[in-house]
Amino acid sequence: MSVVGAEEEYTIEELAALFGLPSSTVRMYQTRRLLPPPDRRGRRTVYGPEHVQRLRQITRLKSHGYSLAAIGHLFRALESGLDLADVISHPELAEAVRLEPVDPSTLTAEIFGPDVAFDPELFRKAAELGLVQIADDGSVQVNRRALELGAAVIRMGIPPDAVLAELDTLLELTDQIAARFRRLFETHLSDDGDEGPDDRYERLVALARQVVDYALRRSLARTRLLTDEPPTQGS
Repeated sequence: MSVVGAEEEYTIEELAALFGLPSSTVRMYQTRRLLPPPDRRGRRTVYGPEHVQRLRQITRLKSHGYSLAAIGHLFRALESGLDLADVISHPELAEAVRLEPVDPSTLTAEIFGPDVAFDPELFRKAAELGLVQIADDGSVQVNRRALELGAAVIRMGIPPDAVLAELDTLLELTDQIAARFRRLFETHLSDDGDEGPDDRYERLVALARQVVDYALRRSLARTRLLTDEPPTQGS
């Protein structure tokens, strides 16, 4: 380990060793954008205190039961200005990433449908996205709401691997939308008035959801028009 001024620099092997991890895990965190890329020193890549701090956060969040996918969404929330303690304790976020035990023998059918044979690669992708988590004792937990929504899409005829491939991208887009609303509200609205902070928050969230619902409906309608398909009656 080298020291430059007051800051320490680590190779990837040294950084991984600090947390008892293999170097491949650190690389995987980088690939999933949970960990910032290293700095360049000529041909060398080095890691600094910010990487140590981020790995501490990942370790802490994993100890709270968060999947890597959920941790990624938490970090994007942090980048929008939230505090980690607030993010962890937020009830809506807790609801969105909550996992519950299931019988492993029925899990494949619940995730991918009764006509889909067990596929280890699909199971791995589901685990990476936070839909499934396997504990050290072998017990399995799932995100019930996400599974219900995914099953509904799969029943329409869309392949399970396509559903899983699209989910992570969609979540990144909704994270960006949420961050834009936060900046908009914080920039232009003051805290003055008789409304309490909780009531104000609920009102702004409800308004943001209505705006997104309108925008999505409008975009879907425009997309359908571009395909030259006539709208169905009552739509």
